[in-house]
Amino acid sequence: SNAHVKVDGLDIERRSNTIEGVLPGVTLTAQKLTTAPESLVIADDTVSTKGALQKVVDAYNEVIRSVQGELDLEADTDRAKTLGGEPAIRSLQARMQGLLVREVGSGDIRTLADLGVRSARDGSLSIDAATFDRAIARDPSGVDELFDGGLASFASTVADAFADSTSGAFALRSKGLAAEKLRIDHRIEVLEARAERYRDLLIARFTAMEQLISSSRAIGNFLTSQENNKVKE
Repeated sequence: SNAHVKVDGLDIERRSNTIEGVLPGVTLTAQKLTTAPESLVIADDTVSTKGALQKVVDAYNEVIRSVQGELDLEADTDRAKTLGGEPAIRSLQARMQGLLVREVGSGDIRTLADLGVRSARDGSLSIDAATFDRAIARDPSGVDELFDGGLASFASTVADAFADSTSGAFALRSKGLAAEKLRIDHRIEVLEARAERYRDLLIARFTAMEQLISSSRAIGNFLTSQENNKVKE
């Protein structure tokens, strides 16, 4: 049979136990028969929203610390063992910082800064509680619009652009370095083979020179003996 519910005295009948369109943005699910009235309280869950935003901030800070660790080089840092010289690292840093100023939608909350997200001098983020509370109270739906309306998609695009195992910047750079290593290894093999051939050539020439010297010495000895014999006669 159809589901029957009464909302604020209005009788609603649906073929399914899932009832939509009665309250804007709310889906009701009929689970059991009841004669006593049920109270439905719909309110903004600011605590959970702030907790979810804090997870975003924490994830951002974890990545940015790793990036800064590669870019903050000291005078005695072995640059061969860091990624400080890699353009992709600085590009990632710039793209991530772009999340802070990217505007989405047309409401009161269009950037993370509007939600109270603040950037410190070291690049890390934090949440200003007072600004967050005022923003939620002023435009609670703006938070959903900020993330669902484009910021989450932009963050996903940034992540894929750098971390995708096939087409990401880091994967492509890694493949490029691997190919360069193969070219260098091949070049080393060619140079080693050339050096070996040159070594063999030098040994052959040295051997021939030794033989020539030995022959010259034998001729000299022969001529000396002949001269001595003439003197005796």
